[in-house]
Amino acid sequence: MNKNLVVIFPGFGNTVVRYENFKYLYDSFEDCEIINYDYLRLYRENKEKIINENIYIMVEEIIMITSKYTYENIILIGISFGSWLAILVAKELKNCHCLFIGAAISLNIGMKKSKGIAYQYVFGLDNCLEINDIRVSRIFLESLIQHQPLLYFDQIKSIRSALVLFGKNDNLFRKVDSLTLFNLFLDNSIECNFLEYENGRHMLNNKDVEKEVLYDIKKWRNDNEI
Repeated sequence: MNKNLVVIFPGFGNTVVRYENFKYLYDSFEDCEIINYDYLRLYRENKEKIINENIYIMVEEIIMITSKYTYENIILIGISFGSWLAILVAKELKNCHCLFIGAAISLNIGMKKSKGIAYQYVFGLDNCLEINDIRVSRIFLESLIQHQPLLYFDQIKSIRSALVLFGKNDNLFRKVDSLTLFNLFLDNSIECNFLEYENGRHMLNNKDVEKEVLYDIKKWRNDNEI
């Protein structure tokens, strides 16, 4: 049996999850095999390229990767919109642990720049649809609406433990999503902790909180024998 597998799902935007800007995250799982599922790389490199597929194609890619090997534990890490993907993947696995940072699990994504998924779907022009400067198609937006994580919680039986982290300097939409996620886990009898950080930003990668976050993630792993 191989060592633990960690799959990182980044947010929906231009932030790339690398060691130098997410040191606390990589250091928390330095003993694990890590896959950084950078699903937006092609779209950042070519601004004219449009996401024109169902979100479940991304989910199926990760399921295919994780099914090739046997791991003692699979840990899914969702950063912002990556939380959406992490939940959809967890639904398809037999067992896993989940870590969420600045969770985005509702249609209130890209509110500042794009006014959200629902607004783009209803009012956006076909050649101008975008979320956080990433061009998308109506097909992709429709698949998000159809596959909202909130619709699947009664089907998720695989998550053995979860940790939801939130920075108090994040926006109200992310706080609502983080607390919703935490309470949905509790309502479905899934062990979960919710922690918030006084000076934390959206992705908790600012230096004044990263040591505290590193400690809390390692404690969660130790408490759950991950």
